[in-house]
Amino acid sequence: MAIYHWTGAAGTGAFATAGNWDPAANAPPGPSDLAIIVNAATPISGTGTAQILNFGGTNGVEGHLTARYGCPVNENLTLLRGAILTTPKLHIVVDFSPNPPTTGVAMVTVGEHSRVVISGCNPPDTYAISIANIVGKHGTLVVQGAHAVVDGGNQPMSVGQDGTGVLTIKKGAVVSVGNGDPIKYPWALVIGNHWHKLKPGSGTVEVSNASLLVHGQVIVGRNTVGKLDVHERGLVVAEDVAIGWAPDSGQGDQGKGSVTVKGSDARLIVDNSLEVGHMGVGSLTVAEHGFVSAGIAINVNGALSLADGQIETTALGVYTGATLSGHGTVIASAGFNINDLGAITAHQQLNLIGDIDNAGTITVAAGGDLRCFGTLLDDQGSIELQANSVASLEAVGSGQTITFAGNNAKLVLRSPGAFGGTIKNFGPTHSIELEAEVTLPPNFANGVLTLTGPGNNNVVAQLQMQGAIAYNTNSFNVVPGPPAVITYV
Repeated sequence: MAIYHWTGAAGTGAFATAGNWDPAANAPPGPSDLAIIVNAATPISGTGTAQILNFGGTNGVEGHLTARYGCPVNENLTLLRGAILTTPKLHIVVDFSPNPPTTGVAMVTVGEHSRVVISGCNPPDTYAISIANIVGKHGTLVVQGAHAVVDGGNQPMSVGQDGTGVLTIKKGAVVSVGNGDPIKYPWALVIGNHWHKLKPGSGTVEVSNASLLVHGQVIVGRNTVGKLDVHERGLVVAEDVAIGWAPDSGQGDQGKGSVTVKGSDARLIVDNSLEVGHMGVGSLTVAEHGFVSAGIAINVNGALSLADGQIETTALGVYTGATLSGHGTVIASAGFNINDLGAITAHQQLNLIGDIDNAGTITVAAGGDLRCFGTLLDDQGSIELQANSVASLEAVGSGQTITFAGNNAKLVLRSPGAFGGTIKNFGPTHSIELEAEVTLPPNFANGVLTLTGPGNNNVVAQLQMQGAIAYNTNSFNVVPGPPAVITYV
């Protein structure tokens, strides 16, 4: 393999001009040669093919260049309007010999109407696109502008392989990656890959008014810190997503991942399953009209936060030590599963649509408004109403306990005849609203408050009441309604 160095001595940017290379004899570089380009004074133009295109310093490309083996970049490379770079591997900040001098900080910018095309053989256990491959170094890939494209050739990408890596996609750009051959590599995109004790790296991906299309699984925080931020009008599509991948092996190498979907039309669409905390630490935030969907399930083993966001999935589980909190809407068509150490907290208005198997704790925080559209199934769970909060429920199965824990709390039963749970600590300042009409005075006996509506002994509801107060029939005042309202006398 012959080695050629760019000189630009011919005074043009043409790759094909022999006088721009050293040695000029037998130039320009060909498909079996190494081309080293450092600080080209003018953008590289025309067409050219080399075995390896090795960029150092600051360079621009406005032609169509092809690397048959790979393209290492160790400082700044900009693809200008109309430029195309075709290569089986694009590695930003990488040890390669012979290597141009590097500052340890590198950036590749793919501008409007330019394109990177990953094409050719990629060996097993390697990434076609890899950002920050040296411990302690920084690499960035920016894809921005209309028709700016990185076509990953259905091959995998690592952002923050060993150092600190950043991928920014914005202003109408599109990036696609994948794992077309899972036997060669199991994941399509890893954000924050390897951990190093002395200089831990990280990976960050930001998508704004642009698209990231992943044909395979996304790992956010494999053995180090990973972050995926989807901003206004950003779209990320993946087959599966796992946030916080690896457990701590005792060396501090636990995967720590966070995903934020925030802003109008910010969307994360997952074909199959989304894990918030795989075996590491994971968090998902959906805010300011952001939207997340998962076709099969969302499994929460970390923290899921809503701030006027929306989530849709088939099934959603909140497991040991995990939390779902905030305000917005969560739809789980096949239902929610909250285990005995899982927790949901409603701040402001939180809508849960789907049946709920609650063995854990649901808290309606002070001033919060929980609205459940589905059955609270038979299980040993609890709902706690704090001061000035409201919980609006449909059918409630046996084993569920609703506790009044603050002044002016309110419980709304939209299907009062289907209430089979227990109400605790109902007292002064509290109210229970029934979406029904009550015509006869209430009756309290054996711990059960019975309310009767129009018709011949038509029982509207039977509410099991427990508390420090010794209740009797005269403890309850009922406004007939509809809706009927129960208060403590």
